Amino acid sequence: MNETEIIQQQLDIERRHFAQVAQACASALSAQGRAREPLLGACADYLEFALTRLRSPTAAEARSRLRSARTADAAAAAGPWHAFLELFDKACRDHIAAIDGLRARNEPVARWRALASLDADAIVAERERFAQVQSELPSPP
Repeated sequence: MNETEIIQQQLDIERRHFAQVAQACASALSAQGRAREPLLGACADYLEFALTRLRSPTAAEARSRLRSARTADAAAAAGPWHAFLELFDKACRDHIAAIDGLRARNEPVARWRALASLDADAIVAERERFAQVQSELPSPP
């Protein structure tokens, strides 16, 4: 496996994790009471980190929306969270389009490095935050 393939593999893992955490967050919003707070907190931590990974013009606005969602009154939190999740989805789509564009053009590894901004610390941080979200998911009935 060459370096470009390793980068692509990690980006694909991040892509799946971004989608899974966004879905977990959306599911938590439909839950009632305080039971959802630990999951929303773990999702917010993960998604805040995820936004640092995205190369999208909408990522900065999404960070602002996430801050608003995190500070919103618990009773009215669904609105700001849904607005954030819509913007996060757009930022992910933009990022994925850029990745897919590199694949289609068979770009050199230097271009992949620039897009990915991967290092061991980033990979470990992403995996730790994802594991925290996973640990907060409710057990299936």
